[in-house]
Amino acid sequence: FPVTITKGTFDNSWMNIMEKILEKSIRLARKLHNPSGQKFNVYAFIYDGRKLLSVGHNQMLTQTNKALHLAKRFNVSHMVQFPFAHAETDAISRLWGKRWITGRETLCVVRLLKNGEIATAKPCDNCSKILDALNITRIIHT
Repeated sequence: FPVTITKGTFDNSWMNIMEKILEKSIRLARKLHNPSGQKFNVYAFIYDGRKLLSVGHNQMLTQTNKALHLAKRFNVSHMVQFPFAHAETDAISRLWGKRWITGRETLCVVRLLKNGEIATAKPCDNCSKILDALNITRIIHT
């Protein structure tokens, strides 16, 4: 599966790391995958270099205080109105308060269909606003 980069430019050594991060993230997503009635699941992984810092998954059927907190903090009005945890916001919430988010992190987003097949996934506009505010610019996705 090719590496898709949403933002940023990288030299060959970083591209190699990105490919390894994507491969690791896909393996982890498949281990975590629980199709539970949804058409797909999205998983987000935050790394510092090759070190995994946080894992999040979408919770589209349940409103969460974590999603509401991030939406209010970063003034994302649509998420304030509909505070469902996207994988990206869930991963950020799990990291929040445990470690400074420096902007050197890499976010990897993986979407798996109900049958476990890989599908295209990239942060939505609302998650992108939060990622921009946190200066997380290394974003790769399936």
